[in-house]
Amino acid sequence: MLPHSQRAYAGPVRRTVLLGLLVALTLLSSCRGSSDADETSDAAASPVPESAPTANAADEFDASSSDGSLPDGTLPDGTATAEQTPDGSLPTPATAEPAETEGPEGAGAATPEPSPAVAAAEVDRRDYRAAIEARDAGDQQRAAVLFALVGDRGGALAPMSSLRRAQLLVAAGLEAEAADVFVGVVDAGRLPGSLRVVARLEGAQALFASGRKADGHLLLDAVATDPAATSKDRATARWLSAAALREDVDPTWVGEALAALLPAPGNPASVAALDALEDAGADQPTLAAAYVRYRSFDNARAVERYEALLETGATGAAAAEAWFYLGALAERVPDNGAAIDAYGRSLELDPLGWLADDAHWWLGRLLEAAGRPAEAAAAYDDLIGSFALSRFAADAAFRAAIAYARDGDAAEAARRLREIVPVAAPAAAARASYWLAALGEATATGPRPAELEPGSLWTLLDAAGADALAALPAAALSEWGAFAGSGSDADAWVASFALPSGEPPVAEDVIVTLALE
Repeated sequence: MLPHSQRAYAGPVRRTVLLGLLVALTLLSSCRGSSDADETSDAAASPVPESAPTANAADEFDASSSDGSLPDGTLPDGTATAEQTPDGSLPTPATAEPAETEGPEGAGAATPEPSPAVAAAEVDRRDYRAAIEARDAGDQQRAAVLFALVGDRGGALAPMSSLRRAQLLVAAGLEAEAADVFVGVVDAGRLPGSLRVVARLEGAQALFASGRKADGHLLLDAVATDPAATSKDRATARWLSAAALREDVDPTWVGEALAALLPAPGNPASVAALDALEDAGADQPTLAAAYVRYRSFDNARAVERYEALLETGATGAAAAEAWFYLGALAERVPDNGAAIDAYGRSLELDPLGWLADDAHWWLGRLLEAAGRPAEAAAAYDDLIGSFALSRFAADAAFRAAIAYARDGDAAEAARRLREIVPVAAPAAAARASYWLAALGEATATGPRPAELEPGSLWTLLDAAGADALAALPAAALSEWGAFAGSGSDADAWVASFALPSGEPPVAEDVIVTLALE
């Protein structure tokens, strides 16, 4: 049972210098008249390559097809896509002859040739798919040639082909040339949003590696305002900027690293930023640093941070937050007794704070598990009374009613359940209705579960009857399938859990346990 707040980036393209790829890229640049194909950067790799997202291998093909269609996936031997000739030149991909079919004018009539635009789009799709397949099969040389061809044609697949080519250039150690391709594809403005963010993050690293620091920072700054950027993307951008500034012994790196802590605190970039700040002896906000450790499951250091804050004599909201997360960390051990104490302390310090409804909820759950139903009911009542709009409020109202029943006050439990039935969603109303019947408090005119949610578990249980349910074995506790709710279905369901000879019956409160699972 884990608190609400507990409860990724694809790795970078591998940096391997492939001789065949270098040769192909050099030949290709020569064919274009490019002068920078042979430039290999000696700059250091990105400070945190593991945080840079790289788009998926082959499944982006559909997203950029002009009509969303796929080619047949198999290539004729060099006839449908471009091949590199022995002398290094790049022939134009062949186009198949038009087929002859039985037409209205008789046998042998030729099918009309597709328009030039349709034919060009089909060639692009074939070559792009072939490039993806070659890349994923490890044939980087062929992939680079095909990506460049599609990119140069300027069709619908050109932006993604250019992005993939840039990634291959980085893999080959050609960061300077890759940086130009990344910048060009971003400036063209034709990439889908998520891939635009990828191009900015990876392009910035290529620019840093090739010595163009100012341009790299501009790309990272753009991530902050890019509507397609996730919180993880923004944290990564800030940390990449911080790492580059730190390499240049620029003291402003600290501010960038601090900005990387909270956008996505469980992200590797946030953890790397905190590690760097700690190594440098730079000040960090204690709660923010503790939360990064908590979200990354660095439990020991998270406890150390929260306890250090409390040792300074912190009070009010800050201390309440520290106690709340110490409670959550105690649950991870698990040490539920310590967690109950910590959540209680958090509520004493800040009973209406931003974490208070969570604290009431998890305190109630732990008190239930500890066999303290009266205290659990009080925790749920406090939650409902102070946080009527909390996402926990509706379920807390039901659990409070059951807690009263388990504490021996069936009348109070029934009163609360009657209040739930007319206002709750159908499934929750069916659950409350079932419990009224189970407590012997259902009225002749009150709706039964089958009237509220016919396919629910509560309809099934109601149809089975109390006598059958009393003999259910423990295996039934995990049975949560949807049933039609007829008597025959209920009987069959109960019969499927017939106790083997000699097996002891389950605990007396099995039905209560089932309801609270």
